Amino acid sequence: WIGSLMIAAGLGVRWCARTLGFGQVAALVAAVAYQTSPYVLPYVSRTSVMLLPWAGLGWIVALTVRASRHRGWRDAAWIALVVLTVGAVNATALAMIVPAPVLWLLHTAWRGSVRWRDAALIAARVALLTVPVSLWWIAMLVIQGRWGAEVLPYSEALADVSLTANATEIWRSLGYWL
Repeated sequence: WIGSLMIAAGLGVRWCARTLGFGQVAALVAAVAYQTSPYVLPYVSRTSVMLLPWAGLGWIVALTVRASRHRGWRDAAWIALVVLTVGAVNATALAMIVPAPVLWLLHTAWRGSVRWRDAALIAARVALLTVPVSLWWIAMLVIQGRWGAEVLPYSEALADVSLTANATEIWRSLGYWL
C-alpha cells in the first residue's frame, strides 16, 4: 500500500515535471525527492490513507498545466477523476492540495501565458466537474456535522494537537500530531 502510494506520487510529480518542460533526469530527481519527503513519515502507520491527496498532487498540477495549454474539457474531467480517487479521505487533506493548481493558474495568467478569462474558465470547468463527483462524501460530512457524534473533542483535543507543535513544525506549516 505505502509503496503504491509512493509510486503514484513519484510518477505524478515526474509527469508534472516533464509537462513543465524539465528533462528526464531533472524530472526523476523531482520525483524521488517528492517520494522521499519527510512529510510521509507520520502517515506511514495507521493513517496512511491520508497520503492519497499527497499522491494525487502531481497528477492534478500536471493536468492543470495541460488544461492551460489545451482548450476543452478533457483535462478538467481527468482532474475530477483524480479528485474522486484521492479526495474522500479527509476534506482538510484535499484542501491542502487545492492551492497548487490555483497558484499555477494565477501564475500563468499573471505571466500572460493564459488570459485571465481562460484561467477562470479552466477553474470553472474543474469545479463544475469536481463538485458533482465529490457530492457523495460532501453530503456525508454535512450529515455528520449536523446529526453525528461529536468526534473531534476526542480525536483532536488541544493537548494532542499542540503536543508536537514545536518551532520547526510550525515553520514548515506541517504537523505530525497524529
